[in-house]
Amino acid sequence: MVREISSQQNKILPAAVTLFICIILAILIWRLLGEEHRNDQKELLKIHAETFASYVTTDISDKLPALGRMAHRWTERGGTPKDEFEADALHYIDDIPGIKAIEWVDPTYYVRWVVPLLGNKEALNLNLGAEEKRRESLEEARDRMTPTLTKPVDLVQGGKGILVYFPIFVGDRFDGFVLVVFDTQEWLDHALRNGRSLHEFEDYQIAITIDNERVFQTNGYQYQISNEWFTKANTKILGHAITVSIYPTAHFLAHDKRISAEMIGLAFAIFGFILSGLVFYLQKASTATKLAEQVNEVLTHESRDRLAAEKKANAANEAKTRFLAAMSHEIRTPLNGVLGVLQLLEKREFPEDVREKLKTAQHSGVFLLALVNQVLDFARIEAGAVEVIEEDFTVSSLMADLHSLFSTQAEQKKLKFEYAVKGSPNLWIFGAYEPIKQVLFNLIGNAIKFTDQGSVTIYADIQEEADGRARLQFDVVDTGKGISEEEQTLIFDAFKQSETGRTSRMGSGLGLSISKNLTNMIKGKIEVKSKVGQGTTFTMWIDVAIAKEQKAPVQECSEVNIASPLKILVAEDNDINQMIIEEMLTSDGHDFVLAENGDEAVKKACQNGLSFDLILMDIQMPVMNGIEATKAIRRQIPDTEILPIYALTANAFKNQMDEYEAAGMQGTLTKPIDRPKLRSVLLRISDHKKEMELNTVVDIPLGKQAL
Repeated sequence: MVREISSQQNKILPAAVTLFICIILAILIWRLLGEEHRNDQKELLKIHAETFASYVTTDISDKLPALGRMAHRWTERGGTPKDEFEADALHYIDDIPGIKAIEWVDPTYYVRWVVPLLGNKEALNLNLGAEEKRRESLEEARDRMTPTLTKPVDLVQGGKGILVYFPIFVGDRFDGFVLVVFDTQEWLDHALRNGRSLHEFEDYQIAITIDNERVFQTNGYQYQISNEWFTKANTKILGHAITVSIYPTAHFLAHDKRISAEMIGLAFAIFGFILSGLVFYLQKASTATKLAEQVNEVLTHESRDRLAAEKKANAANEAKTRFLAAMSHEIRTPLNGVLGVLQLLEKREFPEDVREKLKTAQHSGVFLLALVNQVLDFARIEAGAVEVIEEDFTVSSLMADLHSLFSTQAEQKKLKFEYAVKGSPNLWIFGAYEPIKQVLFNLIGNAIKFTDQGSVTIYADIQEEADGRARLQFDVVDTGKGISEEEQTLIFDAFKQSETGRTSRMGSGLGLSISKNLTNMIKGKIEVKSKVGQGTTFTMWIDVAIAKEQKAPVQECSEVNIASPLKILVAEDNDINQMIIEEMLTSDGHDFVLAENGDEAVKKACQNGLSFDLILMDIQMPVMNGIEATKAIRRQIPDTEILPIYALTANAFKNQMDEYEAAGMQGTLTKPIDRPKLRSVLLRISDHKKEMELNTVVDIPLGKQAL
């Protein structure tokens, strides 16, 4: 009897041991999963805190340039009438949440204009200089001549706020400040919620401090420093410390609930009964399970790291794109004024010494524009946004174009500047014309720039091959100072220059990097040979196709084709740009009608749309920008054949031009305005207008014909 009981126990023992082991494993796995889940939630909490901080900095960074236009317009015009100031201020208050008032503070720190006056009467004629903190902010903004953000203040309307001062200078005269008053609770609530999903705010309680003073908090927020979930993220705005503090709500902690310990225990108990006779294999299965868990944990961490790195990279790329777009616009706008005026003066009669100085100024402006274009080209190549388009061209016309572009510059330096074509110069080639021209443009520009005496020569060799192919070889040879062997390995890197380039202080160090990248994109090759004191030779090879259709040689025409008189509506708010475009149009016989903002352009176009042949539309304007104005016009006049619209803008990125076309524009003229390109567009519009008039047929009913 005892033996039977012992035997029974021996039979039950493996199953009991298996069940016990499964229960222990269930508890361990439950704890492991629970701990991993908590770590994931804490990491997510940290990422979201940093994300909310970025929302705040991005929002105020986007608002400052727009608000600064009021001070900029004051500076440009030498003052702003009160009624215009009030109209602009109300526009910004309506469009930008969180602004409680916009004021003009005179040079003695007294508030003279307040918009809106209702609810803000106490601020009128207030002496801001009487309060030490505000006086320090005012003096800092005035002395640094840049917008300044104050520490948090108590608003007259109640609650916390911040003040932003935009100093106004007209020449050397200080005209006071444009003061913008933000209600931080309203502003930051909109900044955090704008474009985000609502569940983010169900998940967190949020508070924000500026310079250690709380200026925003969500309903129900309570400071809990002992809470293990309490997380902070720090950033800065205009030198002021911003701290975002968050902790999760019950809604956040309820996300992604895991299977309970009881469920896991029950499951392992069932499997324990099933596997009670397989103890030996259980050991192997346990080992395999642990290994899989380790691999899964590693993969989970790697995936999370990749996601975080990708987010940071995307954020950095977006910031760089915004910076380059802003830089392009801000530099091109004054350049448009400089180069536009110089183009207008080009045909005027002046003494020889004045003409030489004007030429020097124009070349300097073109050189600065080339630097801007190089930076933009570099950004496009980095982003993979350069499109390679192949087209028909001849090497002779390419060489002639490049020679004409640089001949004046070479003459000024008294350099011998020639080119020679070996092979069939008028053979039509099918290849990447624009990248080839851009590379040669950079190489020739460098050669002339860094050669003080002697010559610069371009050699082109057309080597026809079998199967309708050809190899092009271009050599740009100069007698300049040369490049050392050590530097020859570095000059094709971005922002790297030879000793000659650095000492000359000319160029950005991007031209050769762009040339190298463009050559690689079209599957070509570029190299340099040079000796110090003996000059430099840059050589480029590229394989192309011979065009199927061999056309007659292109005859060059020295006369400028002027379009027939057109009636043109120009939407432009900048006084200098208005003067330049008006002179360019009226001197060629065109009728010029001006609209100083997008809203005015819409009204004039819709009232007299069929009388205009073309609209030239600036993009960044007050009241209504160019894109919104174009969409409004297209709702009334959708036919682009009747009324074409061209963007007239300093924004030169391809994605921006695509946005203009999507809004209903037919093309883009970038600032600085190039008069030949403007004339080309006007000539195309004029020819199309004549063609439409010739093709217009008056339909006569057949019955009347019979009569």
